[in-house]
Amino acid sequence: MDSTEAVESSEDPDQQRGASPQRGAVAPGVRANEAVGEGPLFSRAFVALLGMQAAYGFSFSLFFLLPKYLAALGESPSRIGLVMGGFGVACISTIPFLPMLLAKVGRRGALVFATLLLSFASAAFALLPLPGVMAIPLRAAEGVTWTIMFSTAMALTAEMAPRSRLAQAIGIAGAASLIMNAIAPAIGEPLADHFGYRSVFALATLSSLVASALAWRLPVGNAAPREHEPVLRSAEGGGALLAPPSRSRVPLYLVFSVAGLGYGVLSTFLAPYALAKGIHAIRTFFIAYTFSALCVRVLGGRLSDRLGHASVASWAVLAYGLVVASTGALAPYHLAVLGFVFGLAHGAAFPALMALLVGGTSPHQRPRVLGIANGSMSLGMASVYPAGLLVSRLGYPAMFAVAGALTAAASFLLRESRK
Repeated sequence: MDSTEAVESSEDPDQQRGASPQRGAVAPGVRANEAVGEGPLFSRAFVALLGMQAAYGFSFSLFFLLPKYLAALGESPSRIGLVMGGFGVACISTIPFLPMLLAKVGRRGALVFATLLLSFASAAFALLPLPGVMAIPLRAAEGVTWTIMFSTAMALTAEMAPRSRLAQAIGIAGAASLIMNAIAPAIGEPLADHFGYRSVFALATLSSLVASALAWRLPVGNAAPREHEPVLRSAEGGGALLAPPSRSRVPLYLVFSVAGLGYGVLSTFLAPYALAKGIHAIRTFFIAYTFSALCVRVLGGRLSDRLGHASVASWAVLAYGLVVASTGALAPYHLAVLGFVFGLAHGAAFPALMALLVGGTSPHQRPRVLGIANGSMSLGMASVYPAGLLVSRLGYPAMFAVAGALTAAASFLLRESRK
């Protein structure tokens, strides 16, 4: 059995204690009417999930300063790409083991494990005077936590959300951690300037421990099919249909992979490029990026549900690629503008892509397709190592242009899938 089949067949051990779970059973804290797509979005369980993601997101976002830290230590672009690429490799390598972890400790236990592992990696960076070769496995550990968090938390979000507000729920859940993309660098960069980068990772350790405590208080997720959900809503927001065949999701997986490349290249090499141009503060990019992405996700989530997820995703991915391609020209002297436009594209693209992915799948299929999507995106992010080699030959602007062009071209896969 391959990894994707294993994810599909895994079940939470909390459901395996005793007799078979009652058909349509839901997680504690999730009311029955919400489980079948009715009722308010902000249930007690959903609010608890948001709190955990915010604390994890703060710790995770402090690692955005890692490329700048490595560049300040004199590491080459290829070495920085190697360290940062370990994240994507670890994400992919973790996917086959995710079903085993869920089978043994359940979703809540998996989230606790992920947050504790992030605290370990953060503490190691804080304690080591110079990370050296240890930076590679420690960065990889962060990738392991992301795979667990992405698949598990997103599956819980899809189960808690009313059907008619799926993209909005995904956007809000992502916003809980996304807002930390601005807050964490805004706090961490001045902290590093005054006390050194080890203090930044000490703060990341504390935040991830808080996330672990909040994860422990989450309800157990539901993986059973819903009794009142024999058909699923179309990803375009109208009608009803059975889950589409797996091959219909291949274009989506390809888009996730190329978008992962674009995101990985920009987040990895923006800071070294800015430092090479004499710009030492990059937090304005993250603040502007987060502000615009949050506005789109919180205020525009319902608009994506109404306009159609495929249409919104295709235009947003095109804009996403164009922003990455223009980074060599806009950065580092227009970081706020670059961040704002990138946030608009990112905030629109990923909720729409995730809604396309899970909107036409049954609860049993969701862990499987989320695992594949996560692996696809991680594969793209792992490509930052060859991107670093490209910098050594052609320079930063050419590398941004190539990655952006590939990302923009991926938008046509979504356009073709709509025909």
